[in-house]
Amino acid sequence: MFIALYFAFLFTLYGGYCTYRSLGFYKQLKEPLRGLSGQVYQADPILGFAPIPGAHGAHVLPSLPNVPIHYDADGFRIPENYSAPAAASRTRPLVLALGCSYTYGDACLAEDSFAWSVGEQLGGSTINAGRCGYSLAHMVLLARRLIPLFKPDYILIQYSPWLINRAQSYFAPSFYGKVTNPFFSSSGIDVSIQPPVFIPVVFNLPIDRYKKSPVNFSDTVSFLISVGIPLHVYQDFKMLEYHLKRSIGIIPAPALDDAVIIKSAYSEIIRLANACGSKPLIVVLGDGVKPVPLPSEIKALAVTIVDAYSALLNPLPEQTTEQYARNYVHWNNSNPPEVIDAHPNPLAHKIIADAIIAAIQLRPEKR
Repeated sequence: MFIALYFAFLFTLYGGYCTYRSLGFYKQLKEPLRGLSGQVYQADPILGFAPIPGAHGAHVLPSLPNVPIHYDADGFRIPENYSAPAAASRTRPLVLALGCSYTYGDACLAEDSFAWSVGEQLGGSTINAGRCGYSLAHMVLLARRLIPLFKPDYILIQYSPWLINRAQSYFAPSFYGKVTNPFFSSSGIDVSIQPPVFIPVVFNLPIDRYKKSPVNFSDTVSFLISVGIPLHVYQDFKMLEYHLKRSIGIIPAPALDDAVIIKSAYSEIIRLANACGSKPLIVVLGDGVKPVPLPSEIKALAVTIVDAYSALLNPLPEQTTEQYARNYVHWNNSNPPEVIDAHPNPLAHKIIADAIIAAIQLRPEKR
């Protein structure tokens, strides 16, 4: 009898804890915060999460118009009203872009991203495989699949320090919920990519339904039953399982040597590019005025390096955080203006694209 009461107490206590966290999530959804609308991502056993082919949605930027999200039938970002051609009929030269939200063009229209602009300036087309929250591990996995499949003429490969840091983590950046990453682990002097430690559930729940629904008792209860409690129960048990597996060594530790990761990852992408006759370019991007030193492992590669970060900084009258923000991030129209999003704005993407085009024209390559 005592044991039954004890477990009933624990069950009630845990249920209350799940409900408390779920109500916090519910309140967050009802506030006009930076985020997403529409069902545009799904869980993926290899990448953790990936776009839903053909999906439409939007980036929500409070006090500014929403920015459309549109993925084509292959899961690549395209302009909202653009009908992507079939893979076999993509216009050459074909540009493949690999990276995170900076390559994707977060908070910008798809057509304003540097990846899309490069394809247009070359008179060809772009496969923008940059994705928000992705890491260097994601980039390698995508390169393994996409380069042999599409055999692009040019491959834009983002280099930013945070890409390596993310690839050393089990978890990806997320507005809410646990979103898992593929990650690099090490064995001696070699590194390998490990799959996500569990499949995230947050993308499988009808969260978008509750972002604009009326706030009332029945809506709250419906949210708790459909989203909040299932999310937290699943994540709690998966996190418990994750900690147990880590403690007994089933889940390997992330690799810690940045140099080894950089050499392994970028060398592999370059080898894949060379094997398919593609011209790889490494595009260096930073997130302010903090220097982005280029690792010796990158310098040692026989590849064109586009220092797009310097191209952004050089025109500034003063290389300060204030000057960078004034020119290159997203502001609203309030008085005084406020920063809405710190990702590169359309002007920054144009400068980055122009630097890439200049590098391609400086060293044209016959095919």
